[in-house]
Amino acid sequence: MTLILTILFKKRSYISLVFLFTVFGMSAQSPKKILKTGKEFYETKNYQDAIDQYSKAIELEIDYVDAYIHRAAAYIALEDFESAASDYKRATAFDQKNEVLYYNAGKLYFQLENNEDAIDMLSASISIKKKYLPPYPYLITSYLNIGKHDEALLKASDWVSIDGDVKSYYYKAIVYDSLKQYVKSVDVYRSCIEENNGYAPAYVGVARAELNLNRINDAYKDINKAISLDKYSVDAYVIKSMIGVKNKDFPNAIDDISRAIIIEPDNKDLYRKRGSYYLEFGQYSNAIGDYNKILLLDKNDVLAYYNRGYANAQTGNSQNALSDFRRFKDLSPGIPGIALLIEDAEKQVYELNKEANNPHVTFSEPLVNKSGIFEIPLGSIDITFIGVVEDQSLIKKIEVNNIEAKFNNNDYNPSFELTIDVTGLEELNVVVTDVYFNVLVQSIKILRIEVNSPGVVLRAPVASDNGEVFLDEDNSQLYIEGIIDDESQISIIKVNDMNASFSMDQLNPSFSATISIANQSQFTVYVEDIYGNGTLQTFVLNRESIGLLADNPMGKTWVIFIENSNYDEFASLDGPEKDITAIRSSLINYKINNFLHKKDLSKKEMDRFFSIELRDLVRANQVNSLLIWYAGHGKFINETGYWIPTNAKRDDEFTYFNINTIKAALQSYSQTLNHTLMINDACESGASFADLTRGEKERRCDDWQDIKSKSSQVLSSAGYELALDNSQFTKTFANMLKNNPDACLPIDVIVKSVKSAVVKNKQQTPKFGTISGLGDENGTFFFIKKQ
Repeated sequence: MTLILTILFKKRSYISLVFLFTVFGMSAQSPKKILKTGKEFYETKNYQDAIDQYSKAIELEIDYVDAYIHRAAAYIALEDFESAASDYKRATAFDQKNEVLYYNAGKLYFQLENNEDAIDMLSASISIKKKYLPPYPYLITSYLNIGKHDEALLKASDWVSIDGDVKSYYYKAIVYDSLKQYVKSVDVYRSCIEENNGYAPAYVGVARAELNLNRINDAYKDINKAISLDKYSVDAYVIKSMIGVKNKDFPNAIDDISRAIIIEPDNKDLYRKRGSYYLEFGQYSNAIGDYNKILLLDKNDVLAYYNRGYANAQTGNSQNALSDFRRFKDLSPGIPGIALLIEDAEKQVYELNKEANNPHVTFSEPLVNKSGIFEIPLGSIDITFIGVVEDQSLIKKIEVNNIEAKFNNNDYNPSFELTIDVTGLEELNVVVTDVYFNVLVQSIKILRIEVNSPGVVLRAPVASDNGEVFLDEDNSQLYIEGIIDDESQISIIKVNDMNASFSMDQLNPSFSATISIANQSQFTVYVEDIYGNGTLQTFVLNRESIGLLADNPMGKTWVIFIENSNYDEFASLDGPEKDITAIRSSLINYKINNFLHKKDLSKKEMDRFFSIELRDLVRANQVNSLLIWYAGHGKFINETGYWIPTNAKRDDEFTYFNINTIKAALQSYSQTLNHTLMINDACESGASFADLTRGEKERRCDDWQDIKSKSSQVLSSAGYELALDNSQFTKTFANMLKNNPDACLPIDVIVKSVKSAVVKNKQQTPKFGTISGLGDENGTFFFIKKQ
């Protein structure tokens, strides 16, 4: 609408219209209407909404006093007294002659214990109208709160001269009490009673003043009058109890203060008063009960800790007394005399607990065996010793090999911890002294043990690296043979909770057991050495190979994958993992009895695997045909091929794995194998130990001589060239296996396809031949499909 007016009218007319529009809008939302809305919210107890409306009214009219007053009321309803006091104070800036506004602000500051601001506001109220009486009691009390007794007396005298009613006399008497002018206070209290002989607080006040003047009978008479006028006066019962204490009448004094507690059960000062009576009367247990109640109401009440400590000390419970006094000291730094009380309590504890027994030490770490000897791991340097000292007394010092341990010397039976270099140590010397100088001296021998868990290797049946056991026959019984790898002697070998047969005197013993596997999908082997290091290994039974031997002319066939990808100094490879996954997937439909997958082998591991582990596995499981596939870095140096272990040094030929080592290892168990095929998918490894003079002929599955004649073959992907991480060689090999429609596939057919593919792609030039020295009889390796 304003934009249209801007276009239609001239500038001057536009300004006038905007002004009229503004005035019209303002009149629609005037402060009075907003205030009215706020009042409606207030009446329905929507106090925050009311405050929002009052605030809007004040924004529109900064000196709107009624808005401040109503907003203060809403703040009071929300118990936000600080904001309420601030609003009343702001209102006084716009209505400086309104004594009520000053009074309301002063009373709120009084409630907030802000005595200085309370005095300012209340004094201003009286200066406007001296005969305005409500501020006087708050003003007088505020002066007393900050120790300005003369000012308080002056205001009390003004009040009496103005009004002379019962309350004015009462407050003037209170001022005299604060000045300890008890004779004057008695006279003023009497004037108060003359004004109104039914005013109970005046009788309480005069009784208190008479008690301070030691006028016991008068005090007793007046306090009984106060109680007759107001039987719920807590102050009256407190004064009456004090009169009882003055007369040494503790039973009645305790009875009177208990009546006050019934009226105000959460008043901790009443419990404190009764507790002090119990202390004077010698009822220390009852006193402790009252101080316990105070600490339930306020856990940081300083005086309660002090008084309870005193009561505990009187009952002989010096330990609790010491604890209370220390807590009192912590909460009240600088209080005179408390250090002497704590010292006295400590002396009492010392004398009451004095004994002549030596401390006892128990270590939780490291382990102490049944012979009382520390067992620590071999090769350890820094060992953390954790223990606890048991003793009737507090401990003064704990030393281990002259090293002082840290502990809390305020704790009974403290725990301790310290780290010691045990290099060369044969024993540990422990010295513990308690506060009575009873001393424990103990020497504990040190035994170094190994802490590694034993390893389990199955020889028959063999298990893959993931713990899978391929079964060849569907028998209900399974003979298991294996070997344990551990630094220590073995104490337990169990197969499915059946004790296995082994020699306990041998290191790394062989073991055997026959178990039932009917309707079983797995079995477990548990091994434990003499130091309690245990291994529980689960082996999963795979029955997919059952029946494969019956019509497999290749016999029991195993595939070994060696995958080296993650190198210390050579570049890591992504290809080997992908290639082996592809080959294994392509072999799923062929008669393979077991897969072994070894990853990231060091030179030592490669030597051991081919020289010992694979030999034992082939013999124990009567393997007939073996395919070994290596994927990883290779080198060809001085007509010698190498596989690169993962820990090989880049320029150190000695750290490489000589492929001729495999040939030598295979020779030791070549009599067991009928067919051996080595696939060397290694960068730069060359033709290796292949004899490339082997003639080519067509191989057929129905040719008895091809199948039964022994074969020892090698296929190398790289020749003398650098193989790529993304191997066309492997890709073609896997596709041939996957897409083969025939019942069997000779390696020779695969080689032809692989050669053609890699030459076409100008990558590797595969080399295929026999492994000399392994007794090749011109047979070949067939991949036999499952039916």
